[in-house]
Amino acid sequence: SAPQRPTRTKQTGASSAGSRGIHIDIDIHIHIRIHVHIDINIDIEQHATIDTKWMIPLDELDIERDTPIGWGALGEVWRATWNGSIQVAVKCLYFMSTDQARIRAMGGPFGSATRQATLRAFIKECSINASLRHPNIVMFLGVGIERSASNEPRYLVLELMEGGSLHDEIYPNDVQPREGAPMALERIVSILLDLARALVYLHSREPPVLHLDLKPKNVLLDRSGTAKIGDLGEAHVIQSAQRGATRGAYGVGTLDYMAPEVAAPDRERGPPADMFSLGVMACEMRQVDLPTHRPNHHQSRGALPILRRYGIRRFAS
Repeated sequence: SAPQRPTRTKQTGASSAGSRGIHIDIDIHIHIRIHVHIDINIDIEQHATIDTKWMIPLDELDIERDTPIGWGALGEVWRATWNGSIQVAVKCLYFMSTDQARIRAMGGPFGSATRQATLRAFIKECSINASLRHPNIVMFLGVGIERSASNEPRYLVLELMEGGSLHDEIYPNDVQPREGAPMALERIVSILLDLARALVYLHSREPPVLHLDLKPKNVLLDRSGTAKIGDLGEAHVIQSAQRGATRGAYGVGTLDYMAPEVAAPDRERGPPADMFSLGVMACEMRQVDLPTHRPNHHQSRGALPILRRYGIRRFAS
């Protein structure tokens, strides 16, 4: 904040010795400069535990286990009630499950190294989510922990998005390509504005945050139809604000929505990678199918020409 204005205090006193008065003028100039720098440096090797302020004991969560409402890279998503009144979504973590059937379904229990690596990935997701607050980003509420097991994490607790995903809206009943007319242009514009606002927020952070896996299944809708970005499990914090980009590593993201620099090893990537994915979704909403279907998916250099030829031209027209 700006320095405070100088404060002048005048004190006058008299001596008890003799009749001579002693007058003291004291000028006090106080200059205070407070500089607060919040550096969200997600170094998963240094995050071994979850901040206690985000811990939610399991006995405060009543989870509806009939049918999951979604799936993520780390587990299934269920509807739940928190403290008897608040409707939330909880992401059940496969690797921390105590259900023997689930453990068998994922191929048996993880080894120690794999479990620790997955736990670090989960804590990374918590760290990123906890630092973000925006009306177009799914709100992180906390982590469901089991007190009897040394506060081990069991669930990621999130805002409940009752409108489903953008994928559900593009492809009713999961029929691909979409049957019937494409989505209304007004609706497409509304969704794109919601997502653009969220991306501006993420990319304007210090340091910037990249989503890196933006796709319709990771865009969720509330009951009013507002679009919000979710599933930040692949999000990456740019470590050097001066450089403005980070090195690419193949294997992050989803091929059909992936910018060429993300797919190519050792390529610099930055906010344009997320904007590329947004462009793919814009074309997909308008032409009822993905514009990037190509014969050889690992040839990432073919994605951009195909998008330009079949996607942007149709959307613009």
